[in-house]
Amino acid sequence: MQFPYFYPVMGQQDRFTDFFDVNKYISQLDPYSESVSYPPFGIFVAFPFSQLADYLQYSPKEVRDSNIGLISIILFEGPFLLFLGWFIYQAVKGQGWVKDGFNTLSLLITLPVIFLLDRGNYVILTFICLALFFFYYDTRKDLSLFSLAAAISMKIYPVIYLVLLLMDRRFKDLIKIVFCVFIFSIFPLVVFKQSVFTSLKYFLSSIAVFSSGPDRLWVYLSYNLSMDTLLKYIGFFWGVPISEQINIIYFVFKSLLITLCIFLLFFEKNNWKRVLILTLIMILMPSMSMEYNLIYIYLPVYLFLISETNRKTDQLYLVVFTLLLIIKPYYVFQTGEIVRAFTIQPMIEVLTMFSVLFFYLIINFRKILCGFYHPSF
Repeated sequence: MQFPYFYPVMGQQDRFTDFFDVNKYISQLDPYSESVSYPPFGIFVAFPFSQLADYLQYSPKEVRDSNIGLISIILFEGPFLLFLGWFIYQAVKGQGWVKDGFNTLSLLITLPVIFLLDRGNYVILTFICLALFFFYYDTRKDLSLFSLAAAISMKIYPVIYLVLLLMDRRFKDLIKIVFCVFIFSIFPLVVFKQSVFTSLKYFLSSIAVFSSGPDRLWVYLSYNLSMDTLLKYIGFFWGVPISEQINIIYFVFKSLLITLCIFLLFFEKNNWKRVLILTLIMILMPSMSMEYNLIYIYLPVYLFLISETNRKTDQLYLVVFTLLLIIKPYYVFQTGEIVRAFTIQPMIEVLTMFSVLFFYLIINFRKILCGFYHPSF
């Protein structure tokens, strides 16, 4: 069996596709004339890059293969790599420039970074905003709040981090973020060629289609890190379709798991664990969550590295972080759809994240029942 050509990336013919496709959508300030699921601000931030080439005359792939396309992707991904290197260095520094440099470089050459660079997805900007949110969480609070509001406006799912402000009783800051998200979201709608209500209607319609997940099995099995993918694996290996009743039961189960985990965070004292659980939920929760969303794992990794933890059990989380960051195409499966193959890699990642949530729930719920934990609010 031929090894899948798209691991750890999707292949040269799809390289930087997310970047140039989004640029085309927004180039004429009429993104929702096509089926685009990006929030208004999430696609509006691509407008400056869309003006570097003529997307009316040339297709996204033609622009990609041109000199201006090369300059565009360098201008977009170059600063991201510099920022990520700086962000990692802030967590590992203090052991001498050789060790610090080696550790920084090691954490730069990982699966989510390679995959994200290959796609050129605008989740890059969302990650930068979230990194700034955590980096300045206790120091420059206004910049921190502004960054989180921008991240929520671009991808919606970072809204889960509002739980942190709720646990810290920063209620006024919650109001500030809601206001900023409103401004970030309404401004692009006013600028777009179509009316505010028309653009909003098309956006919500696209979201409804996107939320149902991909319609092709190999996409689910090859790239998707959604918790829903677990059922797809079961159906694939058993060779039977998953009934609607099972889907409903599973939906109730995962909803209960996520709700209870968030509840337990109010008893959690370690900030990096709070962020880890919320980050895993953010990655697993959408019906379509591509491999590049693992870039968000750098957020709890950063907080873990700068924290003062000596508990041996906490060191087990290093195994989790390593397992999620390394490339692991240990085994290849065939889906039967054309010549599509997929590796065991996304299965390992989904099961790892799901297991962390499940065992976090079991272990900490027992501690609460035994009276070891008290709520942090």
